[in-house]
Amino acid sequence: RRVAEGRSGADAACVGYVVVQRSSLVASVAKLVVMPACRRQGIGRLLLVQAVEASRAARAQACTLHVDEANAPAATLYTSVGFTVTNRRADYYALGRHALAMQLDLELH
Repeated sequence: RRVAEGRSGADAACVGYVVVQRSSLVASVAKLVVMPACRRQGIGRLLLVQAVEASRAARAQACTLHVDEANAPAATLYTSVGFTVTNRRADYYALGRHALAMQLDLELH
């Protein structure tokens, strides 16, 4: 299901997308991608907020995601929207590349 898609310019080329998976009462942000040339323009925030709102509307109780702990800009974005770190997963992406598990309780926000 298409939740949100970031577009820019007169030709409306796709510059970003978000993929959310739902199981039981939890929505999980599986992917949030914005083209490098289009970052730091609010597109990622827009996509994330729309995904959270769609999850809330679908009665999910929480929204979760994983972020590479080396990706400070992404972690800062998620924190600014209300996500908190719940766990650290060692070697999640590859040996030596760890992930932060993050969660936003939708009933509280």
